[in-house]
Amino acid sequence: MVQISAPGFREKQLIPEPYWTADRVSVTEQRKATHWYGGQIIALLAASLLGIPDWHVGSLDLSPVLSIAAFLVAGYYWDRLRAETPQSLWFESRAAAEAIKGLVWRYVVRARPFDGPAQSEEADEQFLDRLSEVFETYRSVGVIPKNTEPAITDEMRRLRAGSLVARRELYLQERLRAQRVWYLGKADAFDNKSTFWSLMTLVAIVFGLTAAGLQTAGAVHTHVLGTLATAGAAITAWTQLKQFRPLAAAYRLVAKELEQVEIQLERLNPAEPDAEELWSRLSRESESMLAKEQAVWRARSDRRI
Repeated sequence: MVQISAPGFREKQLIPEPYWTADRVSVTEQRKATHWYGGQIIALLAASLLGIPDWHVGSLDLSPVLSIAAFLVAGYYWDRLRAETPQSLWFESRAAAEAIKGLVWRYVVRARPFDGPAQSEEADEQFLDRLSEVFETYRSVGVIPKNTEPAITDEMRRLRAGSLVARRELYLQERLRAQRVWYLGKADAFDNKSTFWSLMTLVAIVFGLTAAGLQTAGAVHTHVLGTLATAGAAITAWTQLKQFRPLAAAYRLVAKELEQVEIQLERLNPAEPDAEELWSRLSRESESMLAKEQAVWRARSDRRI
């Protein structure tokens, strides 16, 4: 999945540049990892397919020569994956981007620990300290440029100065709802892809059984069983890499949790004396829930293809 987090109307002006840098790295490295892993699988399948025909040029049997070439291509992709570890950098940069975005939204809507008045030196210092910690964590892996310094944008200050009603509407519309719709859309897409690749696995099995039966009966003399088995294994490897079904289930769960938080925030009465305090707590809980995704990306970054 080429992952760019849920779009928001004002996020281009709202979120500082380091987020967009990490976001671009994440997209680039994900495409690279997917391309190289897919290329490795296709090359191995091609090596199996090229071994079937009886191709000769004079006394030279071309089939094994072509299979060797396909194996070399697979070896190249394998080497690139091990040498550059794009999957690890993909996960690291995604985690960095979501950490930055989460801190920005907490600051803007005055969620804990950045609650208090609109103009608060304490909140500003805490935000910059937290952002600096994120930068330091991800500089070592090359996600955040070395000369990048934490900063508070003018748009962040302007939105933070808004009323509770304005901040709630902003947060509900451009953070929670946008994120929930995005999660549901991705879940549907992953379910569809999972169904498609499951059918492809079934097709490989059915063709394999049919070919085995025909070969046993002597009706077919072409040896395709190994290739069909390789195709089935390749499809299985691809679906394991992409994690369509587990991701769909996880995204639906997050969307459901966000819906419950959204209902709570909509019920909040801005006129109540303790409305700001309650808002600060509920919006913090919402961001903590979204931060679970960051923790998942961080944990997955330790894995290697």
